Amino acid sequence: MSVDEITVTIGGRTCTQLRVDTPDPDVNQDACSSTSALTCEKRLRCITPPGVGSTNEVIISIGSDGASEAASRGNWMILQYRAPQIEAIFADLPPLDQNPATAAETSYYPMGLTSDHAASQSETAGVPTTGGVIELRGSGFGTAEYAIAEATIPGKSIVLAEASARASDGVLRLVIPEGLGHSHVIQLQVGSRLTDMQVANSVDIRYARPRVTGAAPQALGTSGGELVTIRGRDYGADVSMDQVQVQVGGRPCEIVAGSMATLHNELQCFAPVHTGRNLPVEVTVAGQSSDSKERGTDPAGIRVSYRPPMLLSASPLSGPTSGRTPDGNPYTMRLHGSNFGDGN
Repeated sequence: MSVDEITVTIGGRTCTQLRVDTPDPDVNQDACSSTSALTCEKRLRCITPPGVGSTNEVIISIGSDGASEAASRGNWMILQYRAPQIEAIFADLPPLDQNPATAAETSYYPMGLTSDHAASQSETAGVPTTGGVIELRGSGFGTAEYAIAEATIPGKSIVLAEASARASDGVLRLVIPEGLGHSHVIQLQVGSRLTDMQVANSVDIRYARPRVTGAAPQALGTSGGELVTIRGRDYGADVSMDQVQVQVGGRPCEIVAGSMATLHNELQCFAPVHTGRNLPVEVTVAGQSSDSKERGTDPAGIRVSYRPPMLLSASPLSGPTSGRTPDGNPYTMRLHGSNFGDGN
């Protein structure tokens, strides 16, 4: 029997470069007249075909008639391909109709970060809260020719991008829906194999933190209550009120109910009682705060100021040079005006 009469398939795909040899090269092949002789045991070697999953049956076909014999001695003839491993995630990718090679890509997470560490990294990168495209890089993803990859994030429906054109088992592009926050663990299933989250270091994705680009009006009354419109990006839409906080100069700015119903780039709040100039405006959404001068990611920052005090009248307009009344008490003058602050 020659090697040309033998075919080995794994999961229905053919092994290539098949050869037959013996475990012991010193065996006297002339003595192999009995099929029961252990010394005559043969070994088949071949290059495995591409594949995925953990239940790929190995079938050996012998003879020109193609008679096949599937193994029946347990799992030793079932081949498992390695589980997919995510080593890095790239965000801020161009639209699907644009060649990613022509666009500057932002490293979203370097490989090998744990989820706790990754949650504190990449201050500006992330998937827009409106949703966007990410690229997974690693191994064992399969290709469109022989594998269907499914990626999941708990509570979210994500779509495999360019499934029919995927040619590398180390690159996978996904369309992520709108969302908020960080530490969304992503799990990839190819065939019957899930990502080994211990090996992959529990790779997660974050949505971009909010960024403030403008606030109006720029001058506020110290008594508070004025409507402030804060423009920016990645605020989210239809967000519950307990997920969003706004501070002006470190004091809470009460968000107007319904002002974030549809927009990801604008919200409104009622200015707090305050005084001072060049006070920072900070937006926090789902535990992520907007870029700030302190973080070093927005050196200029967005600032508002409260109006300076304005004196309209004073009473009385004269008094003793001692500053005391005849009975020795402090002499009181009343000032009338606006924007004097709340005394704090």
